[in-house]
Amino acid sequence: MKRIRWRWSPSNIPEVAQRQWRALYETLTGPVGATVHLLEPEKDLPDMVFTASDMPPFVKKAQAEIVRVLSEARSIEALKAKVQDALEVLSGHLVELREGRVPLNELVIRKRLSKDPLSYKKKSILTEVAEELVSRGVALRPGEKVDYVITDFEGRSGGPRARAYATMDGSCGYDVGKYTGLLLEAAGTVLAPFGYDYQRLVEIAPLSA
Repeated sequence: MKRIRWRWSPSNIPEVAQRQWRALYETLTGPVGATVHLLEPEKDLPDMVFTASDMPPFVKKAQAEIVRVLSEARSIEALKAKVQDALEVLSGHLVELREGRVPLNELVIRKRLSKDPLSYKKKSILTEVAEELVSRGVALRPGEKVDYVITDFEGRSGGPRARAYATMDGSCGYDVGKYTGLLLEAAGTVLAPFGYDYQRLVEIAPLSA
């Protein structure tokens, strides 16, 4: 088994997710006998997304469920079986996502404005959504958080790439491919030590169904 390198910041992990992570950690270092290195946060080092405030709740919950499933193992043999169970969990979330059954509030991404929304020189989804809100008369200040749902990340339709969640009336859907990618990235962060990193998961479950 590969050595496992995860970034862990206990103060940022919700109580339930922290218990699940601790159970998995104790499983890996106990009955399974893996060497797990807990490192200080580093740039480009994968993190558990349930610690990230700007990830959609749907993705956070899926990763936390995968961690819970793996944490139930009490031996190497059991862990191998649990990896397959975790893949089944991932598959279920992918089906729900691709069938359009995920509520929009579960797909909300929340990001903080670092400055006045009209003063950004480099455009991004965040600035596009902020400009949409400003055009609707919403006053936004630096430090405020903006909630949005990605509707067409690549802009293929010619419409907005994302919509402010507060303005959505259910008439438009979400970008299945983009959210699939976010879900697979989150799952790969946990499953990579067991041979299922992001690239492997994309081979199994392509971004476009």
